[in-house]
Amino acid sequence: MGQLDVWRYFIGERHIYIGEWRKYFFDFFVDMAVFCCRPNFLYNFARFQARYTLIMKIHVMGASCAGSTTLGTALARELGYPLFDSDKYFWETSEQPFTVRRDSELRNAMITHDISGQENWILSGSLVSWGPAWLRMFNLVIFLYIPHDIRMQRLEARELERYGDRIFTDPEYIVKYQTFRQWASGYDDNITNGRTLQVHQTWLSKLTCPVLEIKGDTSIQRRVEIVLNKIKEIR
Repeated sequence: MGQLDVWRYFIGERHIYIGEWRKYFFDFFVDMAVFCCRPNFLYNFARFQARYTLIMKIHVMGASCAGSTTLGTALARELGYPLFDSDKYFWETSEQPFTVRRDSELRNAMITHDISGQENWILSGSLVSWGPAWLRMFNLVIFLYIPHDIRMQRLEARELERYGDRIFTDPEYIVKYQTFRQWASGYDDNITNGRTLQVHQTWLSKLTCPVLEIKGDTSIQRRVEIVLNKIKEIR
């Protein structure tokens, strides 16, 4: 094999590795520039540290419409970590979303498979009933809590965006929406089945990793800053 053939082989068969490393170094130098230019040094340091020096498995949880998925998405974008959401595994794909539950063994096997190939990742949602192994799975758990009235306003807005006026006009959707709303409303008073404030607090008390509680209707940017500062403390 001549030098030209070797080069063709390297470019043709190994180009994916060139692309991956080139992207890694490009991202690295971009982050270095951001690190140096942003005015908030501690914020930049925590972000840079989390992205390139720490192994972080982060779980973001809270009541329905507390903002777990939104914060998880923002953190994934900020840190460059893959995001996994528990709803994707808990529910089967169906004509009406969030109506058909997936078998628990299959659900756990799917999510375990997806995260096993990742060094760093973020998992949003709630999995307090998914088994004791998850209590030892994370490096940091973030618990979000917002006032009941604000959360229920968000829930109504989200369901209206998803399904439109059908939640007020279609008999089938009316029943499902009202049932879901009543279930979500009972979170703070611990009067509903499954996910309640007491259930979450009990689960949090059993964790072996640091827990960060963020309370109040704070902005996404502020929440991201709080998380990055916590990561810096862990380091």
